[in-house]
Amino acid sequence: MSKYFPSPILEYNGQLFQDAFVDQLLDIDEGFFVDIGAGTGGVRNQPISFFSNTHYFEKNRDWNGIAIDYDSAYIDFAKDSRKCSCVCADLLDVNINEVLEKNNCPTIVDYLSFDVDDAQEQVFDELDFERYKFKVVTFEHDLFINDGRVLNLHRLSRQKFLSMGYELLLGDISLEGYGPMEDWYINPDFVKDKNIQNLKLDLWRGGVRDFTPSMLFGKVVIK
Repeated sequence: MSKYFPSPILEYNGQLFQDAFVDQLLDIDEGFFVDIGAGTGGVRNQPISFFSNTHYFEKNRDWNGIAIDYDSAYIDFAKDSRKCSCVCADLLDVNINEVLEKNNCPTIVDYLSFDVDDAQEQVFDELDFERYKFKVVTFEHDLFINDGRVLNLHRLSRQKFLSMGYELLLGDISLEGYGPMEDWYINPDFVKDKNIQNLKLDLWRGGVRDFTPSMLFGKVVIK
């Protein structure tokens, strides 16, 4: 076992170890996730766990959930390999709330993984945060790209999450060699301050901007 995490670090799959972060915060079995943009971005010939933020929870913690992606090849593969609801949908054409309702999404969700590339801004605008409450959210903004659209999404997403009562626990999580990619939020109505010292959040709150997973997980190198 890791000093900080319920499982050995090598059992986690997220590109930025999002699953390790969520597992350390919640540390629960039989939870529920919504994975918006669950696929691999067209990368083929990889195990179903490849860069998945949620596969760990199915395999090791008996979670269920909804995995959504527009890549039909990935979804067909996932349906044969995962127990969660695997939904092929282009969220530029289909409203996210319709997908969640059709798949019986509970109104309280333990983990929202939000990484849907070109549809990110539209889905973020459409998602009914009044109906659905999320305990932990990892939100991709790709700030390292540094163009007007990305800068606007970064600013507006933070304003919206904070206005809804979410707390920015870790901001501008960076992929080494690229730069800031994600913000990680908690809903303080459900997640209290347990284990925050273990997560070394004083690094971010002390002003460290280029925050990488290796700061949380020791000598982990993300490539």
